[in-house]
Amino acid sequence: MADMGAFREAVIAWAAGAPGDRARELAARLPVRAAVLLEGPSDVAAVSALAARRGRNLAAEGVCVLSIGGAMSVGRFARLLGPSGLGLRLTGLCDEAERGYYDRGLEQVSAEESDTARQRIFVCAADLEDELIRALGVTRVEELVRAEGDLRPLQT
Repeated sequence: MADMGAFREAVIAWAAGAPGDRARELAARLPVRAAVLLEGPSDVAAVSALAARRGRNLAAEGVCVLSIGGAMSVGRFARLLGPSGLGLRLTGLCDEAERGYYDRGLEQVSAEESDTARQRIFVCAADLEDELIRALGVTRVEELVRAEGDLRPLQT
């Protein structure tokens, strides 16, 4: 959904210091109900690919999958998008090492929501790549890496 892409861009610009008018306008016009806060673009690509593979259209379901530019930005995005901002339901996916940033960032949004906020964070055992290797198996990952022509760097 192209409008969700425009919403995503408006939110990222807002978080970077631009006025939030465009994001507010799009949020009111679109059926946006939730935001998934992810560390970076590779996480967005992985979540989007998994959703597509499972026949889900997250944008059509009102879910904005958003790269926040690193775990340390989660508080800023949570303030803009959460209860005191646009009122969206928030969730996140992060690497185990970044869990503290997500906990603190979501706790800042609302003290009464801190317990439920913690429950809405999904944590990769080590990192997303570790989860993918575990899900696919080492042999399948090697096959995929070989098919992409990147086996030598992996072996190194």
